[in-house]
Amino acid sequence: MTPETLDPILAGSWVAGGILALSSVIALYRVVFGPTPADRVIAVDLLTMLLVGLVVVVAVTHNVFAILDVALAVAILAFLATIGFARYLLRSHVSEQEAAGGST
Repeated sequence: MTPETLDPILAGSWVAGGILALSSVIALYRVVFGPTPADRVIAVDLLTMLLVGLVVVVAVTHNVFAILDVALAVAILAFLATIGFARYLLRSHVSEQEAAGGST
């Protein structure tokens, strides 16, 4: 491929895909070796956002913008799951403090 025939959208999608892949590997490491459950949940949330980014890159590359609805649905579900887990952690933290007799 010569520079005259290089499609900038295709080149940009390869670069974006590589960055997303590298970020996914790093986030997956945090999911497996995260020191706390909260770290693991944040890493899973990051993985879902990276999936959304990948879907957007594929949509732009192939000019199929109907799959952006899928990306939006995945983003909303990931947000709701993160909120639910945060509420779960808050309730478990409060119940641990009550069991210990602390007022903080």
